[in-house]
Amino acid sequence: MFGNGLRPQIWETFVKRFGVKQIGEFYGATEGNSNLVLSFSHGRLMEEFVQLAVNIDNTVGAVGFVPRYASVLYPVGLLRIDDETGEPLRGSDGFCIPCKPGEPGVFVGKINPKKAINDFSGYADKKASEQKIIHNVFKKGDRVFNSGDILIMDEYGYFYFKDRTGDTFRQWRGENVATSEVEAIVSNVIGLKDAAVYGVEVPGNEGKAGMAAIYDPNNSLDLKELVEGLKKSLPTYARPLFIRVLSELSMTGTFKLKKRDLQQDAFDIKKASFFSLFCFFSF
Repeated sequence: MFGNGLRPQIWETFVKRFGVKQIGEFYGATEGNSNLVLSFSHGRLMEEFVQLAVNIDNTVGAVGFVPRYASVLYPVGLLRIDDETGEPLRGSDGFCIPCKPGEPGVFVGKINPKKAINDFSGYADKKASEQKIIHNVFKKGDRVFNSGDILIMDEYGYFYFKDRTGDTFRQWRGENVATSEVEAIVSNVIGLKDAAVYGVEVPGNEGKAGMAAIYDPNNSLDLKELVEGLKKSLPTYARPLFIRVLSELSMTGTFKLKKRDLQQDAFDIKKASFFSLFCFFSF
């Protein structure tokens, strides 16, 4: 079975439940560059994927694999970024800083106009196109396509999705919270229901507080069970302080909760039903 977006928290359960012998997980963006052509095992299948090689050996949670020695052949990588601005960090020489194994960073692909598969033609909106390009990355004059996604690469070359740039927020205690990781924990605790986690501003405080929106059309959510589960699974700074229960689900074209709309509503009782909002004062 081949595709993308299989959530790590349901991966093993899904494989066992449906008897899937092999999962081929890939990651990419249609407008991105660095297309790769890979030959699958036994020469049975040849596919072209975008931006990153495929995880075809059932490594749980990995969205792709590129051997670390193949960086010259496959010009993709991770750059360290500022957690608050999302901008790439640069060293004393003025160039970007590549991530070491285990370090989260924005996923980029080198732009090479001499190779069609490594070029980036851009969007109709030139300004939007320029925002996706980082200049003078490893040497003067070079360019890379900025995916906007935060990934982590392990020591073997497996890549794991962590978050979207801008979704990770700094909690008021100074800790960074990756929303996708908290979403996975919340979803597991509540029986794999859909959940979205995001940071919201609280007047008079620096940083943000975590908030989780949970889809519960049957009104079966057990708040006590949720609290106990989060206490066991998450450090204090990562636990959502606000909970919003949703009876209706507003999804994007890629079947994700519209997190931006929820974040704008925050804990405003004028935008969300008073009886659907919960706050944990001692968590």
